[in-house]
Amino acid sequence: MNTVIEAANSLAVQRILRRYLSPERGNEVRTVEGACITSRRTWSRYGVPADATCWRVIIEHPELGWSVTARAVWRDGRLMEPVATHTTIEKYWADNTQLIDDEDAACLAFNDWAQSVPV
Repeated sequence: MNTVIEAANSLAVQRILRRYLSPERGNEVRTVEGACITSRRTWSRYGVPADATCWRVIIEHPELGWSVTARAVWRDGRLMEPVATHTTIEKYWADNTQLIDDEDAACLAFNDWAQSVPV
């Protein structure tokens, strides 16, 4: 995979989560620019303070054939610092191989989509 694109995607997912999700709303499903963003509270990770909450996020775009899973840690209503450590993309998925060949193509497709998302 292209590490420059992956770095851009990491920053994009942080911006998207900040803009469109909030731990105060709890488990949530939202539609943003044709993609479905699902978040749910999950287990606490090792080293995360007791007053922080851990979340699993799935961003999927059925029309474009890809999805992305990510994890995020929120503390005091914000993504926990250092954000690059606590808010990361875990995996890219090629959900429809007629549209997206593999995970590398899903990474690029996510990048294209993320650039269209108003933040």
